[in-house]
Amino acid sequence: MVIALIISVLTALRLFGPGYFPMHDDLQVMRLYELEKCFADGQIPCRWVPDMNFGFGQAMFNFYSTLPYYLGVLIRIVLPISILTTVKILFAISLVGGALGMYSLSREFFGHRGAIIASALYALAPYRAVNVYVRGAMAESFSLAILPFLWLSIYKVIKEPNFKNSAFVALAVCALLMTHNISTFVYFGFTAVWTLFWLFQKCKTKNLRALIFSSVLGVALAGFFIVPVAIEQSLVQGELFISDYSNYTGHFTTLNQLFISRFWGYGGSIFGENDGMAFQVGWPHWWAAILVGISALSQLTRKNRQSIMVLGLLALSLFSLFMTHNKSTFLWETLPMIAFVQFPWRFLGIAVFLLSLASGGISNFPGKVFKKLLFIAVVITALVFNFAYFKHERTYDWLTDEIKLSGADLLVQQGAAAQDYLPVTVESPPLNTAPGKPVLVNGEAELPNLTKTSSTFFFDANVSRESEVDVPIIYFPNWEVYLLEGQGKRIDAAPSEIEGLIRISLPAGKHMVYGKFVSTPARILGNALSASAFFILIAGAVITNNKRKFLGLE
Repeated sequence: MVIALIISVLTALRLFGPGYFPMHDDLQVMRLYELEKCFADGQIPCRWVPDMNFGFGQAMFNFYSTLPYYLGVLIRIVLPISILTTVKILFAISLVGGALGMYSLSREFFGHRGAIIASALYALAPYRAVNVYVRGAMAESFSLAILPFLWLSIYKVIKEPNFKNSAFVALAVCALLMTHNISTFVYFGFTAVWTLFWLFQKCKTKNLRALIFSSVLGVALAGFFIVPVAIEQSLVQGELFISDYSNYTGHFTTLNQLFISRFWGYGGSIFGENDGMAFQVGWPHWWAAILVGISALSQLTRKNRQSIMVLGLLALSLFSLFMTHNKSTFLWETLPMIAFVQFPWRFLGIAVFLLSLASGGISNFPGKVFKKLLFIAVVITALVFNFAYFKHERTYDWLTDEIKLSGADLLVQQGAAAQDYLPVTVESPPLNTAPGKPVLVNGEAELPNLTKTSSTFFFDANVSRESEVDVPIIYFPNWEVYLLEGQGKRIDAAPSEIEGLIRISLPAGKHMVYGKFVSTPARILGNALSASAFFILIAGAVITNNKRKFLGLE
């Protein structure tokens, strides 16, 4: 474990230092900043953020995975550190956590040395460096950290179906569902094969019951997030996620990029073969895969589960790599929903996971001396060939939270994802910064101010004659608007034409107008599922801790 920890820490070492570094998805600071606003306003779970779309707001966390950012808020509550530093710590957690997860998983099958090999290869996979130091893909990097824990928990609950292992599965399922929608979709089929393999090996009703219980509990735990994602996706313009640049047809890899090229760059994925970023499997990775594949074939028997498992992992890795190549176009055209993966090279993540895990089988090679030398050679080769990738292109030493979240820098981040989760009622997204007060559409009224939080707004209105007013917030279910004078009265709110802003009609008179973002039935259902599952998890832990069975699980 110590060697695996040291190697993984080395991959994260260059994250730290003064300032910040550029990345493709340069919204990590902004997302954490917005989530903290939600917590400060009591909007928990957070769904609507006020500053995106140039200040017109966005239902970001109703759809975008939240777990890394919730963890970031917790870190900021405990430690008096900047948002920039917190983001760097989160990236480091994803790198170190993934390596330690791979060590724990592979040790179950290949012992200490095999676990170090698998962990070193996983930690030093070029694609993992791409995710952190080039793309800045926080959610995907976290999903690759969670995956080995998920597979380990599934294996353990099938092997020994008790409540402790069931809870482990539930937490891992919940964590993945809350971390990255696309990765969850990509990993699902591969995880199903892994599960079926071990169920077949240990086929008992109790094992299957424990697995189903833990999986359902995990889905329910994540209910507050996944239920609205599933039910309310029709509220946003999903086609924007698979059109133009995000169309998968322009982002296939080549065999040269996967296996031969040592190119490294900080540019983007472009249509054609002259991409500015690397799509390497990693030389040590496919070399080790060939060696372990030959060994597994030579030892293959019906009773040798490890050889069968290794060959199965290698076969799955080849399929995942095939999915990155344009020869797999017929599958992309056939399989439903796969277009939302957007970039075929995303299958590199599961590919390096499978290759790294299978390579732990090197520990089964015959001959103590040869096996020891091979172990050293694989680890050193991975360090020599791939460690240099784990660094950012440059650093802005002078950058602070205050600079990043103000002026031109803030404006860039506000508009960086203007078309994400755009409601279907918006024909044309805002292109300019939201005004500081409501806009009079027709009628006659004075609208001197506007105060906004992450889930409310308030303004005064002196209306001479009935008027239509646009509040500079994009309408999304459910914004409710009230006139506060007297007993208070709810008034109708609907999206305006073109920009889809909150439009209200105000009668003549002086008014205090108040708006709040409230839950929909889907969000209420999701919250209730999560609360119920959490109660079951706690109750089960208490009961089993007292040496009693819970739902048939010890």
